[in-house]
Amino acid sequence: MAYDPYESELFSKQMQNLREKALSEQFDETVEKLIEHPELNDGQLKGPRAGTFKKKFFHKRYRITFKYCAFCLQTKKKQCEDCEREKRSAKSIVFLEVFERGEGYD
Repeated sequence: MAYDPYESELFSKQMQNLREKALSEQFDETVEKLIEHPELNDGQLKGPRAGTFKKKFFHKRYRITFKYCAFCLQTKKKQCEDCEREKRSAKSIVFLEVFERGEGYD
């Protein structure tokens, strides 16, 4: 079951920078895999990013952070506030950020 993809404004900007670095092919493959199976992530994040997930790509140097509605509905029994406000379906995946490992974590 494919999920409906959404991008944060930050993700869209960061994605353009990656395309300029010629990482486009691996990035696109990773995003497509996540749209099909977000549960195949590399772990749930903690702290200020709690409730989101990460997926590593390009020799584990880069991270994509995302959330998906099916997880929120399963664990919290409701959608998160922004998905509810935007009236996203239960089949939604929201890409939040993409960054190099050493640059994205606080």
